[in-house]
Amino acid sequence: MVKKKDGSSRMCIDYRKLNQKLVKDKFPLPIIEDVLDTMQEAKVYSTLDLRNGFFHVDVDEDCRKYTSFIVPDGQFEFNKVPLGLSTSPGVFQRYVSSIFRNLTRKGIVISYLDDLVIPAINKQEGLEKLKIIFVVAKKYGLEIKFKKCQFLKKKIEFLGHIVESGNIKPSPTKTIAVRKFPEPTTIKQVQSFLGLTGYFCKYIKDYSKIAKPLSDVTRKENLFDFFFGTQQKEAFEKLKKIMSEGPILCHYKYGRKTELHTDACKQGYGAILLQEAEDGKLHPVYYMLKKTNTAEEKYDSYELEVLAIINALNKFRVYLLGEHFKIVPDCSEFQKTVKKGLITRIARWALQLEEFDYEIEHRAGNRMKHVDALNRYPVMIVCNDTLTSKLKKAQEEDDNIQTLKSLLEKQGSEEFFERNGIL
Repeated sequence: MVKKKDGSSRMCIDYRKLNQKLVKDKFPLPIIEDVLDTMQEAKVYSTLDLRNGFFHVDVDEDCRKYTSFIVPDGQFEFNKVPLGLSTSPGVFQRYVSSIFRNLTRKGIVISYLDDLVIPAINKQEGLEKLKIIFVVAKKYGLEIKFKKCQFLKKKIEFLGHIVESGNIKPSPTKTIAVRKFPEPTTIKQVQSFLGLTGYFCKYIKDYSKIAKPLSDVTRKENLFDFFFGTQQKEAFEKLKKIMSEGPILCHYKYGRKTELHTDACKQGYGAILLQEAEDGKLHPVYYMLKKTNTAEEKYDSYELEVLAIINALNKFRVYLLGEHFKIVPDCSEFQKTVKKGLITRIARWALQLEEFDYEIEHRAGNRMKHVDALNRYPVMIVCNDTLTSKLKKAQEEDDNIQTLKSLLEKQGSEEFFERNGIL
C-alpha cells in the first residue's frame, strides 16, 4: 500500500515481469502548448479531478488473469485498469479523450489524464459548461473528487503554468529551487553554486565574465579569507535571474529527448528535468529540491536516491507519463536496486516506477554537479569554514593522526570516528 498526499492509501502490485511483456500503448498525451493556447481567450476557469482515474476503464475479460495477485485472503484479479501497468496511462488518456472528444473540439473542456479544465469567458458561461460536463460524467459513470476541484476561478495553476484571465506564464515553482538559493557564506557554498550554473554555461552569454567575481572567491589564495562583497552579490543575483529565465529554461515539448537528473545526500535531494531544445542541447525545464526530514536522514544512500527519483517522478508526472525518458541518478546501485529483492520501504517506492517508460544511466558525481548543488543547499551548516579547513589540513600533516586513521579503517574504534575527513 502506497500512501497518497491526502493520507489515504492505494494498492500497488508488482507488475515488473508483466510490464516487460506488454506492448506499450503510444496514445499521445495532449500537447501542452496546444492546451494552453485554447485557454488564452478565457477569463474564468474550473478544474475537475477524476477520482481513481484508471479504475474508470474496464480490463478485457480475457486479459484479467494477467493482473492476478495474491494476498492472505486469497487470489484476485482486477476488473478495472490497475495502477502499476506501464500501459495504464495511455489506455486511460485514450478513454477520457474518447468521452470528451466532441466537447474538446467545441472548446468546452480540456482533458489531460485525470484533470479536466473548463475555460469560459464569464461565470455564466462557466456554469453552463459545467452542467454539460456533469451530464456527460454521469452518463459514463465518472467519479469526481470534489476536494480537488476549483470552480469559476480567475487564476489556476495547470501543467506547470499559471493561467490568469487569459495570460499564461511559467509557474514560479519551476525555478523556486534556483531563485531561493541562499547567498553563500562559505567558499564551499560558492563552489556548489558555480557547479549548478557552470553545467549550463554554454547557454549563458559571457558566462566566464559574469561568474568571475564568484570564481575569484574560490581561488587558493582566498581559502582562509572568505569575502563576498558587492561584485560577488551582483554576479550571484544575475546568474540566478538568468538561470530562471530563457534561453536557459525551456518549455516542455512531447517527443523530444528527455532526461531526469537526480542526486541525494543526507541533507536533501534534488532533481532537474531536462529536454533537448531546437539547438540540439539539453535545457532545464523544471528544478526540484527537498530537504530530508529526521527519518530520511537515517536512510542509506541508495534509499535516498530512490526517494529522490520517486519524488521527482511525482512532481513531473504530467510531463513524463506516456513518454520514454532517461533517469540519470548519481548512484550506481540504483539500477540494481529496482531489479533485486527489496526491503519493504523501497519495494513500495519501486512499484511507483512501473507506470513510467524509462531507462537508467548512471553518471559519476563529478558530472552531476548541477543537481548536487540543489540537494545540498537546503541545510545551511553553521560552522567556521576557515577553521574546518585549517583543522583538516593540520590533521593531514600530522603523522599520529594519519596512523589513527589507518587503524580506524582496519578495525574501527568506539573512541574515535572520522567525519568529513576530520578525526
